[in-house]
Amino acid sequence: MLLVLCMISVSAMAAQTGNEIMPRYTYISDIATGLSISSAGKATCSTSVTLYNTTHDCRIDMVLQRDDGTGWDDVKSWTITDDGRNIDIEEIWYVVPGYDYQVESTMYVYNANDRLIETTTTTSPI
Repeated sequence: MLLVLCMISVSAMAAQTGNEIMPRYTYISDIATGLSISSAGKATCSTSVTLYNTTHDCRIDMVLQRDDGTGWDDVKSWTITDDGRNIDIEEIWYVVPGYDYQVESTMYVYNANDRLIETTTTTSPI
């Protein structure tokens, strides 16, 4: 009994030490949204979605955004729709130095009848 009590308290402590909490989705298995900017200003924007079911379609709306000091403005956007388990989009855009940038992507999952069954939005690190 003491061993079980110790294991429970260790698990509770681990949850409080900054472990990242990930949302659970019904149809989306994994999402990764990223942004890298070279010293020459070449921004590589990417989003990768993995679905549980290969019969679903996924549309990704990916937007490169810039913080102008009063909020995030859209710089460039791309859209891709694909079926299958893994859907990836990677695009390049040249940016102006001196601003913060991020990528915001919204995923829309559709079933075989083209009915929207799940949607979520993720944002890359700045």
